[in-house]
Amino acid sequence: MVADKNHFSNIWLDFRVGILAKYIFKKYYILNDNLTYYRQTKNNVSSDFKHLSKNWWIRRHEAHKYVYFIFNKYNIKFKKNFDYFLTKFINYFF
Repeated sequence: MVADKNHFSNIWLDFRVGILAKYIFKKYYILNDNLTYYRQTKNNVSSDFKHLSKNWWIRRHEAHKYVYFIFNKYNIKFKKNFDYFLTKFINYFF
């Protein structure tokens, strides 16, 4: 799978950085501080991804594909889990 800048368009920077930090650089830390603040409005990007909506499941599937892509690129074994199969199953109907 070849990725261009739009290949994982629904996967935001914080998720990408988190995956790289944890699995590639092996330096993943959880802070108890708020570094960013999100405003919830009807027009912001997050409003397209309401919990368990069609777009939410599509983005979740894209996240699995992104992790697979990164793992494949760095020769890390990708283990398919229950969440992967559930997400893939639900996306089958979309």
